[in-house]
Amino acid sequence: MDRAEHREFTITNFRTEGGVTLPSVKVVYGTYGRPNAKRDNVVLLPSHYMANHHGYEWLIGPGLALDTTKLFLVATELFGNGASSSPSNTPEPYHGPAVSGDDDS
Repeated sequence: MDRAEHREFTITNFRTEGGVTLPSVKVVYGTYGRPNAKRDNVVLLPSHYMANHHGYEWLIGPGLALDTTKLFLVATELFGNGASSSPSNTPEPYHGPAVSGDDDS
């Protein structure tokens, strides 16, 4: 099993589907493997609800279904969940704005 390289991406002035603009939000993700020279081996692994970017690790590694000797994997944490910006870690007055599935796309 490979371990993720933990990363964060910050978005400023993020407008939710519900119309609320958040001054700064973060999306947490982990990467596994390396992109090849053509950069055509990248696979996006969006997390499922209540999971983090480690949720696929049982499938990740050399010789496994998600083989990191061949693939560069980007495993995200859903916006509004986990270590990405969510009601539990966003300060007032933005604490707990309603987010939708469209906000994750």
